[in-house]
Amino acid sequence: MKKKILCLVLAMLMVLPLLASCNKDGSIESINAEASRYTTTLNVWLITEEQAVADASAWIFDGVTPKILAEVETLLKKPNGQEELNNKLASDEAFAKQYKLITDNSLLTDAAKRSALQQVWDISEAINALTKAKYKTKLNLRYFTEEKYYAAVENAFAEHEKQIAAGNTVTKNESEQTVLNEHGIPELMYPTLPGYEVDVLFIGDYDNYALYAGNQWLKDMQMHLSESALKLTTYISTKYLQSATYNGMMYALPNNHVVGEYVYLLADKEMLAEYNGQLGDATLYDDSFRTYLDWVYENKTGVYPIYTDAKYANGDLKIELDYAHYWSMSYENGKPQLEPGKFSIYGDVNANKAVLDNEFLLANEAYMMALANKTHYEKTTGYVTDNASENAAVKIMRGTWQEMEAMKAEGYEVLVMQAPVVDDTEIYKSMFAIGSYTVNEKASAEIINFINTDAEVRNLLQYGVKDLNYTLATDDAGHQYVVPVEGNIYEMDVEKTGNVFLTYPASKETVSLWEYQKKQNLDMVYSAVLGMHFADAPTADAKNLLVMNALSERVAAAIQNMDSMDEVVALYQDAISVTHSVSKRDMLLRCIGYDDNPLTYTVGEETKTATVQDIGNAIVWMEQQTENPDMEKNPYLCYYAWCVSIGTIAPR
Repeated sequence: MKKKILCLVLAMLMVLPLLASCNKDGSIESINAEASRYTTTLNVWLITEEQAVADASAWIFDGVTPKILAEVETLLKKPNGQEELNNKLASDEAFAKQYKLITDNSLLTDAAKRSALQQVWDISEAINALTKAKYKTKLNLRYFTEEKYYAAVENAFAEHEKQIAAGNTVTKNESEQTVLNEHGIPELMYPTLPGYEVDVLFIGDYDNYALYAGNQWLKDMQMHLSESALKLTTYISTKYLQSATYNGMMYALPNNHVVGEYVYLLADKEMLAEYNGQLGDATLYDDSFRTYLDWVYENKTGVYPIYTDAKYANGDLKIELDYAHYWSMSYENGKPQLEPGKFSIYGDVNANKAVLDNEFLLANEAYMMALANKTHYEKTTGYVTDNASENAAVKIMRGTWQEMEAMKAEGYEVLVMQAPVVDDTEIYKSMFAIGSYTVNEKASAEIINFINTDAEVRNLLQYGVKDLNYTLATDDAGHQYVVPVEGNIYEMDVEKTGNVFLTYPASKETVSLWEYQKKQNLDMVYSAVLGMHFADAPTADAKNLLVMNALSERVAAAIQNMDSMDEVVALYQDAISVTHSVSKRDMLLRCIGYDDNPLTYTVGEETKTATVQDIGNAIVWMEQQTENPDMEKNPYLCYYAWCVSIGTIAPR
C-alpha cells in the first residue's frame, strides 16, 4: 500500500507542472495536449554587452556548473582530498574536462569569474523553470559579445553543414524518458545538443539577414504567425511583422521597439501672435510660411528666421527637404538597391503615400516651389543659424515624442514635418529567427513567441533574476524601475532581447519612457518600399541606370549652386515647357551645361562619356510606365512589379 501511495505522489509531482502550464480554460483537451509533449532542448544564440556573461555562458555549455565547482572545492578541503580528486579525474572523463576548464580559467581563485558563473547559471535556471513548465523545453543560452557573435553563428552553421555532409545528423531532438535527481525523485530528461546547432538566433541588420536567408540557414516563419506565434500579432502590428521578408519569404520576426524619430518645427508663439498667427496648416515649404519668415528677417533685429543643425558635406547649413521619394538605385557589384533618399529627377512628391508614382520632378509644381523656398532660406545671408543660443522664429529639430511634448509645454507651437518612419533599418535592427537545421521548428517558434509576449521571461532575459541581479524601486508616481544590485554583471541591450515594451524601465530617469515610445509608435508611418529588396540583378546591362544616376547628380549640383529662389522657379518654368523625351533631354543638357562639361559615368574603374543619345535613351528608359521586353526595368517598374507581387496593387 505504501508503495502505491509513493507511486501516486511521484506521479502527481510529474503531472503538476503540466497542469500548471495548461491553458486557462483548463479543458481535458488542453491538459492532454500538454501531457503528450516530449521534452526538447534548444540552443538560443544571443548578444550580450558584457564579456563576463559570454565567458560564463561558454563554461556552462561545456558542463561547468556552480555545483561541480563546489564539489571540487569540497574535495580539496578533505584531508585526503587531492587523492580522491585524482582518482575521480582518472575514472570520469567528463569530470576531468570540467576540472580542466575550472583550473584553466582560475574559477577556484577568481571571485569575479565565480560570481559571473553563478549569476548566468541562476538566470538560465530561472528562465528554464518557465520554459520547461510551459513547453517542456530546455534552453541553452549561448551568449556572445557582438564583435564575436556573427562569426560564431556562421561558424556553427558551417560546422553543421559539414556534419550533415558526413552523415552525422540529429534526427529527433526529443525525449520522453525520466531520470532520478539527487533526491531520488524522477524528473523529465532533456536531450543534449552539439554546440553547432542553431535553433533560435538574433539578427540585427539586413546584410546578415540576407546572407543567412540566401545561404538557406533560416526557416520560413510565415506559418508560425497563425500557429505557434499567433499571440505576437496582438503585440506587434501585422504589417510590421510581415515586412521582414526576403524573396517573399519571412525568415525572421521583428521585435517590437521604438521606431525612428520626428522631424518637427518649433515656432515662437509670441512672434506668431505679433505677426497674426494665421498660418493655418502651412508648412515650412509653403509661400505663406516663407512670407512670415521674411517678415521676421526684415523686422526683428537679432532674430534669425530659422535654426537648424543640419549641414551639407561642405559645411553649409541645410534646410531638410523630406518631401519626396526619389527613384534612385545603386548598382554595385552587379546588385541593384533602391536609394529613395538620394536625389533623382524622377520620383514622387509624397513619401507617405501607400503607392508611389513616377513623375518628372522638375516639372512638379509642389516639389519645385518647396525647393525654391528651401533655396531662398539657405542662400539668403543671415537667414539661418546653427547656434542654439541665438533667437530664432522657428527651429527645425529631430527628436522623440517626449521631447516634442516638452517643447509644447515650454510654449512652442509644434508642427510635425515628418512622423517616425518604419523603414528597412528599423525593421531589421532587431529580429529573432529559426535556424534551418533545427530539429524542433515548432518549439523554436514557441520560444520566440514566449520572449516577445511574456513579461516575466522577458525581464529575466533582459535584467536577470530579481533580488539577485536587480531590485525594483518606485518613484513618487508609483512607477517601478530597475536598480542593479552591487556586483551584478548581467548586461543586455534591450533591443537585442525581444519586445522592448514588456520590460521594466532601466532607470528612474526613463521610468515613463516606454509609455512615451508607445505613443511615438502610434504616429509611425510605413515607408512605401518597406521590405523591397532584390535577390537578383536585372537581366540587362546597367548603362541606362548609370547614366541616369550621373545625370541626376549633375542636376542636383546645378540646383545647389543656384543662389536664389528665382533661379529655381526659372528651372521649373523651363521644365514645364517640355513635353517629350527629346525636349526634356535638351532642357537637362542646358541645366548641367553639357556643351562645356560633358556628362561622364563610371563602369567599374572605367570612366565613360555619355553621349547626347545615351542621355536621351536613359530618359526614355526612366519614363517607362509599362513593361517593355526590349528594355530592363527602371527603378519604378521594379517597385511596381513588387507591389503587384505582394498584392498592394492590381496588375495593369
